[in-house]
Amino acid sequence: MPIFEDFEIWVEIEDERLPEHVASFEDLRSSENKVKINCYIASEAGKEFEICVVDNRRGRNNLVFTDVFLDGALMTRRYIEGSGRIGTYIRDSQSQLPFLFQEFNQPISVKQQISTRRTGEIKACVGFLRNAQKTAPRKITPRPIPSHFASNERPEDVSIRHLATLGDPGIGRNYLFHRLAFEVSSLVPLSSDLERVSTVILTNLPTFEFIFLYAPEHLLRSMGIIEPLPPSDPPSPMTSISGDLPEVEEEQQQSMTDDDCTYLDAEESYLYRQLREKIATRRRTAAQRQHATAGSGLNSDGFTSLL
Repeated sequence: MPIFEDFEIWVEIEDERLPEHVASFEDLRSSENKVKINCYIASEAGKEFEICVVDNRRGRNNLVFTDVFLDGALMTRRYIEGSGRIGTYIRDSQSQLPFLFQEFNQPISVKQQISTRRTGEIKACVGFLRNAQKTAPRKITPRPIPSHFASNERPEDVSIRHLATLGDPGIGRNYLFHRLAFEVSSLVPLSSDLERVSTVILTNLPTFEFIFLYAPEHLLRSMGIIEPLPPSDPPSPMTSISGDLPEVEEEQQQSMTDDDCTYLDAEESYLYRQLREKIATRRRTAAQRQHATAGSGLNSDGFTSLL
């Protein structure tokens, strides 16, 4: 995702930034006081992912918060100072549920498709705060998994087969998200899931919505979002079949060295040589014809041969 207004947000899998495709901007400051930044990423089923946030503003007069939505469901709000990662839903003081891509192939009714949230979208909304003051850490009470993720009522789309969901709980995860993939010299990011923060949201400043539309890579290619893979070069007729031409000359030379003529008289020896040369010529012609037919790679029915 391109840097916008000194903010940069991206999605990572196993500390590797996912390539972004077809980025676009939609300025809605005059009507809705927000800006949308969209792009596409390729999801990988069974992989955990994290949203990385970097605030490159100088001075940072105002603290910022980041709301994370998975397929339309608000998962968490984090207060970021400098930079940080968001990759879990904190359920209680002992466990967190990582964000996870997973396959979704359950058929559902049309009514459910209308009533449920959209799929294939990771959204990070950045807003501004004033007078944020940290107080004593609050006690974390057990939080239920959002109903959006506890049921199977999310719609199946014909082009998007993955869902962003919650994985198995992680025990003793780093709640303050110290682990960074980039060098920073800022304060430890704050988390509203862990600490009580007194804030005032600045509604006069716009919010920035970084939206990542995701689908499996092969579907993005079929949709024209990612360039298709280049076609592989078809094998040439002479190289499609392993091996070279049969060693007819060698076989012919082998037969010509047999001293069979010693057992024949002059007339029989002459006839024997003529027959041997005729047999060798026909054998070589038949082998060349057979190799040319096999090299075309086609059977009589027109389908490519795999043998």
